[in-house]
Amino acid sequence: PRQFADERVRKIAGYMLEHIDAQLSLKMVAEELYINRTHMCDVFKAKAGLTAGAYLQFLKIAHAEYLLKNTAISLEDITECLGYKSKEYFFRVFKQQTGILPEACRRSASSC
Repeated sequence: PRQFADERVRKIAGYMLEHIDAQLSLKMVAEELYINRTHMCDVFKAKAGLTAGAYLQFLKIAHAEYLLKNTAISLEDITECLGYKSKEYFFRVFKQQTGILPEACRRSASSC
């Protein structure tokens, strides 16, 4: 995960990282931090240089990589745990970010 200069962005990013297993959404992050979702997203984009949604997706896929490499948790359970509505969508997002499918990541001895 990246280090951010802005305290507000660090708080948002830190919450995302700490709760990545909680089927996390941007709405949930904003509610838990008692800030308006739109304002949170605007601040994150302005101060971090990427959208809060893109960062959350990055964290989810990075966590999925970890789970695939280090646990026997099923792909279905990983998909659900990370809050993806369908396995197909999770697979598409995973491949876009890593260049390989989740099954190949699990089988691979090297980093995804």
